[in-house]
Amino acid sequence: MIRSKMDLSERQLKALEGKTGFSQSDLDAIHHRINSQRAEAVNALMAASQQSQNPNPLIAWRIEFLDLEKNFWDIRFGALAKKDSATRKAALVSLAEIKSRVDDWAEIARLRLVGGSVGGSEIDPARLREGLLLVNGMQRRITFATADLEGGHLQTPVLDSIVAKAGALMDAELYLAEETDIVDDRKISTYRAVTPAKLGRLALILTVGWLLLRFLSNRVHRIASGKANIPPATAELAAKLAFCVGLALLVIYGLNTVRIPFTVFAFLGGALAIGVGFGTQTLLKNFISGIILIFERPFRVGDVVEIEGVTGNIRSIGMRASIIKHGNGIDTLIPNSTLLENKVTNWNLTDSLLRHAITVGVDYATPTREVSRALLAVAGEHGLVMKDPAPEVRFEDFGDKALVFSLLFWFDAGKTNRETLASDLRFMIDKAFQEAEIVIASPQSEIQFNPRSALRVELANTCTIPLDKPDPAAQTGPMSP
Repeated sequence: MIRSKMDLSERQLKALEGKTGFSQSDLDAIHHRINSQRAEAVNALMAASQQSQNPNPLIAWRIEFLDLEKNFWDIRFGALAKKDSATRKAALVSLAEIKSRVDDWAEIARLRLVGGSVGGSEIDPARLREGLLLVNGMQRRITFATADLEGGHLQTPVLDSIVAKAGALMDAELYLAEETDIVDDRKISTYRAVTPAKLGRLALILTVGWLLLRFLSNRVHRIASGKANIPPATAELAAKLAFCVGLALLVIYGLNTVRIPFTVFAFLGGALAIGVGFGTQTLLKNFISGIILIFERPFRVGDVVEIEGVTGNIRSIGMRASIIKHGNGIDTLIPNSTLLENKVTNWNLTDSLLRHAITVGVDYATPTREVSRALLAVAGEHGLVMKDPAPEVRFEDFGDKALVFSLLFWFDAGKTNRETLASDLRFMIDKAFQEAEIVIASPQSEIQFNPRSALRVELANTCTIPLDKPDPAAQTGPMSP
């Protein structure tokens, strides 16, 4: 019933905004009423003090409230009487300060109603509710006066109705979250409503903060990458950590700003687990796998890995998937859970030194030591082949058609690509063999005849000319039979 009356009063106040007048006689009547009520409160306070009793704290508060109310009416009358922009701006600032103080009283009164005591003394809840109604009335008067001074209220009933309904919808209680406060050394449980308006402000804060964190993390990555003594993997890790820590702080800041307690997640956690648990299973699985990859670091940015037939360098490790860049420039996105669950070969997990082998076959008539010296000379001339461990040549096998040799060498995968280095060495081996007159074996086929038995050979004329039709090319001379 009280809520209905309050709603009706608010509609009446909104309908009167911008249409009210305030005369000196109205102000004098208000002063007379406030002075009378203040005198009664002062007398009650003095009587309680003479009787050596603990006065009701609401009496002293009532005196303070009346003084604030008198100040409010004086500010409003002065702003309406002068009607200049400077006075109105100063009045709006003063009204904002008064409203902040009144809002604090309203919050304290609600907490007192829950706790049941003020300063350790028991009070009458009915008197406390009466004081809360006075505070609520002052809040409405301040709101009305502010709108009246701003002069921005539109005298459109339809628009007012739409705005009122939209405001009611935005302030609708979606969920009541319990919050515990300490008042006068007593633990008091209060409830805060989660409304669409709060969720909208929270979404705005998180969106702006997300964009700012992306910018800052990229900045951290660029600064760390510019340092000569910081590897790219460490720079990537620093950027990811900065983003994750900033995101956690952003969520805490957003919830505190819109006054949504963390206990709301006790409800939302169960609801989300039931509603979208199966839908987000893969997403959460990859997200947690990404966090494990970032902290455990079995793979780093720039490592050469081989997984499910895909070989390339790790370009980035994200929260959901990692990007592997092939030698042909194609990027492959692999879910983080796949990197953890499947067999993955990391060619440079502990260091970037790798060994590779080039196989070559030479003719059987070639001196084997000459081949070994030529291969070692080629490996020694290439600047990207490591001297320690030194390259070596192995005589692999007597093949069917060639002598098979292998050149084994070490190189730094951080400085060159395996395929490019192998191609360079093959060019150099071909040139060195040509200069040393070493013949590289080529595929050959041999046909052997058995001399113990005779071979039957038949010659067949593939072009047959009929006897009754002489050859025109033979008719250059006299006809012969």
